[in-house]
This record gives sequence, C-alpha cells and structure tokens, in this order.
Amino acid sequence: MRKALCLLLACLMLLLTGCGSNDKNNDAEPTPEPTATPEPTPEPTPEPSHVPKVAIEDYQYFLLTNSTLAVIFKYPSHWINKPGKSTISYVEPVDPGETPARLAVTSKVVSERPTEKQLVAQLDEFLALVQEQYAEYEAGEFKKDVAIMETTGIRQRYTARDPDTNDPITGYALVCYVRASRRIYLLHFTAPSRSYDELSTVIDVIRESMSTT
Repeated sequence: MRKALCLLLACLMLLLTGCGSNDKNNDAEPTPEPTATPEPTPEPTPEPSHVPKVAIEDYQYFLLTNSTLAVIFKYPSHWINKPGKSTISYVEPVDPGETPARLAVTSKVVSERPTEKQLVAQLDEFLALVQEQYAEYEAGEFKKDVAIMETTGIRQRYTARDPDTNDPITGYALVCYVRASRRIYLLHFTAPSRSYDELSTVIDVIRESMSTT
C-alpha cells in the first residue's frame, strides 16, 4: 500500500510538472513586431538666387589682352568668361530661363591680305555655322567700311531664335583684316531682340576698344 501511494505521488508530481511547463509556455510574452524605419523627410530644393540686372549706364569694363589671338579689347566686367580653344567668349549673367547677351572674339593668321570678296566669303562661312545653330535665321542689314582696329570691316546683322529659350535674338557679326598682325578678326555679338538696341552701346565700346597686340 505504501509502495502504491509513493507511485501515485510520483505520477501526480509528473502531471503537475507537465502542467507547470505548459503554463509557462502559455504565459510567455509574444515576440514584438519589428519597428518600421520612418522614411527620411526630403530636403526642399533651394530656390535659385536671383541675378541682379545691371543697368547699361552702370556697366564697367575690364581690358583683356590675349597674345594667342593677338587681340586687346574691353568687355563688361560682370560678364562670365566661357573658355574656348580658339575663341574668347563672355556671357551676360541672367536668371535661369532667360536669354543672355553673348560676346565672342576670334582671329586667324593669313598669308596675304584678303580681298573684299574674300572677307565677305569669310563672313558668309561663319554665318552659315550660325544658321546651323539657330532656328528662323534671317539676314538683316549688311554694311561695309565699319570702323574697327584702325581699319574697316564688313558687318552683317541677323535675327534668329535662341534654341534654349525660343526667344527672338538679334546678332552682329563683323570681320576685318589687320595688316600689322596679318590676321582676320571676327567680332560676334548676340542679344535678345527686345534689348538689342539698348545693348548696342556695349557693342560700340567693345568694337572701339579692339586693337592688336
């Protein structure tokens, strides 16, 4: 009897132990769900700074000397230089989406003095390249004997449309030959048509300041 009672107690202990184990499993804390990482807040895109407009009467000029192209001329001091391999170029600073005025000067050595016909051919060759770059190109006033670099040159005006802004532009291309340097020089200027007349004084300053080194 005593032996049977011990056996019964042992079985009861096993049952209680099993129940305790189940209770522990039932009371276990659930595994927490992973915390979602919040999406980073995008930084606002800064607005581009407004480019202040300089009145023509307030223009100041720097004098540039370039021995490679054998040329000296004045250019607006606040314009931005756009380096080129064989061309000196400056661009008016404007707000994004606006059409700037542009200035370019270049030269090339020739073995002998060109005739007027050859100078015209040089000008036409350059303007053919302009036509490839600008839509709605239309030739304007053609003029000979334009004073420049202590000689005279040949000038052609034109109108076209800027490919970046689609604004109407007016251009000015002038070629001349300078015997002292044995070079043909080209002055090219473009500006929005609406402000071209106002900027003509800038063209005159540049043209009248040009000389050979």
